[in-house]
Amino acid sequence: MNQQRSGGMASKSFCPLPWKHLATHPHGSITLCCESEQIGRQSESYDKNELIITDKGREYKTLHTTDYDFNKIHNSESFRQVRLDMLNGKRPSVCNKCWDSEDVGNTSKRLHELNRLEYTLEDAITETKEDGSIDVDYEFIELRLGNHCNLICRTCNPVSSSRWNKEWKLIGGGNNLPQPLFNWPLDEKFWDKLTEHSSKLRHVYINGGEPLLIDKHLKWLEYLVENNIAKNVALTYSTNTTVTGETYKEVWPHFKHVDFMLSIDCLEKRNEFMRYPSKWEKTLNGAQWFIDYANKHNNIITSICQTNSLINVYYHKEFYDYWESKVAYISPNWVNDPDYYDARILPDNVKQDILDKIKGTKRYQNIKNYLSLKGDDRLLYKFFEKTNILDKNRKESYKDIFPEFYEKIRKYDV
Repeated sequence: MNQQRSGGMASKSFCPLPWKHLATHPHGSITLCCESEQIGRQSESYDKNELIITDKGREYKTLHTTDYDFNKIHNSESFRQVRLDMLNGKRPSVCNKCWDSEDVGNTSKRLHELNRLEYTLEDAITETKEDGSIDVDYEFIELRLGNHCNLICRTCNPVSSSRWNKEWKLIGGGNNLPQPLFNWPLDEKFWDKLTEHSSKLRHVYINGGEPLLIDKHLKWLEYLVENNIAKNVALTYSTNTTVTGETYKEVWPHFKHVDFMLSIDCLEKRNEFMRYPSKWEKTLNGAQWFIDYANKHNNIITSICQTNSLINVYYHKEFYDYWESKVAYISPNWVNDPDYYDARILPDNVKQDILDKIKGTKRYQNIKNYLSLKGDDRLLYKFFEKTNILDKNRKESYKDIFPEFYEKIRKYDV
C-alpha cells in the first residue's frame, strides 16, 4: 500500500462503508450507503433513478445485469475510486451529505458507522489492493426489498410502493419505472449469491416496500442461523404492521438482537389518512402482535419509526403520549422529498404554534432545530394542490381530519 494512504489526513475522510457495506435500493441499484449520492452513469432508458456502474469501459446495471455478482459491483471503477480517495485523505463528492453535516458540528452517518462497525482504517489499508479493489465480505447490509407493498402512504412514491402506480400520474409524478426492475428480491439466485458474502455480518437492516411480504428472505435468515452467523447479527426491520411475523417467528430468536421498527405516523383517522388504506384497528392489532412477541424474547424489542411531515408535526404530543410507554423508543424520520411535505416550508408563526403546543416533550429540541431551518412557504400551495387531488380520488378530506392544523394554513388552500 501507498504510505500516503495511512497518513494523518486519511482518518478524516475514511468511512468503513465502501469496504464492508451493501446498500440496495428498491429498483435494484446499489450505493455506498443510504445517504450517499449514486455513482456511475445514469441510465437513459428509464429515468435518473436507474444507475449504471462502469468498469474498464464496460457498463453494468446494478443487480439486473450483473447476475448478482457482488464482486463485480463493489470492485467496479466507481467504487474502487471512492476507496482510493478516502485512503488518500480526499473527500469523495458522493459523500457530501456527511461532509456537510460534519462541517457544522453534527454527527454524520460516517461518524456513526465508525463507532458502530468493527472495520478500521488499518484494516482497510491492509486489505485494499493498489487499484482499490477488495475481497467482498459484508459487515453491514441494508436491504430495501423492492416496492411490493399493500399501502399507498401520502409521503411515499412508486419506488417504494407498487400500489402508488395508478395515482402517481394523477398528481403529476411523471413516468413510473418498469415493475420488473423491482422484482429482484423474488429471485432466489439473489439470496444464494448473498450468502457467499455474509460470513462476517454484524448488522442487517430490512425495509421495503413492506419487507414481510417478501418471504424469499426467510431462506437467507435460515442460512445465517444454520451457519452460526445469526448469533452475531443485530437485525432491524421497518414494517407497517399490516403483516405479522408468523412466517419468521421461529428464526428471529436466534439472532443477537432484533428491532421491529413499526411505521406508524399519527393516531386514528389521521394515521389512516397518512397511511392509506390502512385501518387503525388493524394497525393497533398488528403493533400489539409485535409487542407481545418481543415481550417473550430477551433479544427482541419494538420501536416506532414515525415519518414526520407538515401533515402530522402539529400532533406530535398526542402521538408520543400514546406510544411512549408501549415501545422501547420512537425514532423520527423527517420528510424532505417531496418538498411540499417538508415541515420546514411552514411560515414562522405556524412553526411557533407547533413549538408552543409540544413544549416539554422529549423531542421538543429536535423538532425546534429542524423547524429553525428555513423553507419556502409558497410550496404550501403545491401541498394543497396535490392533497386535494388525492382527497377527491380517495374520498377523504384533509381539512376534516386535521381541522385544527388546517385552520392555521388554510389561506394557502386556493
